[in-house]
Amino acid sequence: MFLSAFPVEIPSRGSMCILFSDSMVTAAQNSIAKKLAAVTLVSLLCLHFMMYLASDHHIPRPIHEFETTFQNKLYEFFNFRNKRDRLLKSFNNAATVPDDPGLVQLIREQFLQAPSSLPYNLSPFKNISDGQSKIVDDFFKQKRYGVFVESGAFDGEFLSNTLFLERVRGWTGLLLEPDASNFNTLKNVNRKAILSNTCVSVKPYPHKTMFQMYGYLGKLLSMDTIHEEFEGDRPIVEVQCFPLQSLLLAANISSVDYFSLDVEGQEFNVLKTIPFQELDIKVLSVEYRHAPEGKDTIMKYMEQNGYVLYKETNDTVGTPNDVILVRKDLIDL
Repeated sequence: MFLSAFPVEIPSRGSMCILFSDSMVTAAQNSIAKKLAAVTLVSLLCLHFMMYLASDHHIPRPIHEFETTFQNKLYEFFNFRNKRDRLLKSFNNAATVPDDPGLVQLIREQFLQAPSSLPYNLSPFKNISDGQSKIVDDFFKQKRYGVFVESGAFDGEFLSNTLFLERVRGWTGLLLEPDASNFNTLKNVNRKAILSNTCVSVKPYPHKTMFQMYGYLGKLLSMDTIHEEFEGDRPIVEVQCFPLQSLLLAANISSVDYFSLDVEGQEFNVLKTIPFQELDIKVLSVEYRHAPEGKDTIMKYMEQNGYVLYKETNDTVGTPNDVILVRKDLIDL
């Protein structure tokens, strides 16, 4: 049997309990100290960040000045409002002009997604345009590398008025879709155009409005008639809209060959916000069957702005659907 060369004192059961108890208390104290240190560090970081928010130097200023108090900034911080939301709040009013440099910069940096460089991820079973893209293609005599804007792009495939022009003719441009669910699908298609999860304003300045989600039939709701337009239990969300001129400036688009407008009822209100004398838009297709103002009102307004009826299209069951409008100076092109 092995015997130790040094005498060993074996502690009694009671002393062992005291030893273990002291050890546990020490460990608990160390744990509490670490937690207090972590809380202190986080508190200091939060205080530093709030002081940063209180400084005006980090906030880009638009042409028109806007000031918020320290208390308001703390309120915004604790309600998870980021810099983009604060800037939007300052721009979403009638005092904002469409070409405001601050607004254009905000859209460019926060609301535009660059064209995809990945291969197309298209479904072979999606229906294409009801005829609009063919009419536009024929009018431009199979022009290569044109520019389009499609308001109401849905998923980038189903009934798309621009996909053929993009894939076959090499066109590019801007695709607008305010429905976040549709937009997520649109992003995965890998279109070769700029994407934006926004809508064209129905007012001559940036604003938010209500949108009823319903697949490709989703629509902007007028705040004046929202109770009349509401259908069933389909979700209603708030979406951000910008003037077309602002979106074009942000996307660096100076000339539009084809503008497709299909927003399920607010087409006329959108058209009224567009300064056609200032923008170079050659051809438009406008869906009118859901617009309460009707085809004749839209046609009269567009004729006053220098456009003439070129052709009309029907949907898949033969119902009149869109008017194709061409600027008068191009009608003999």
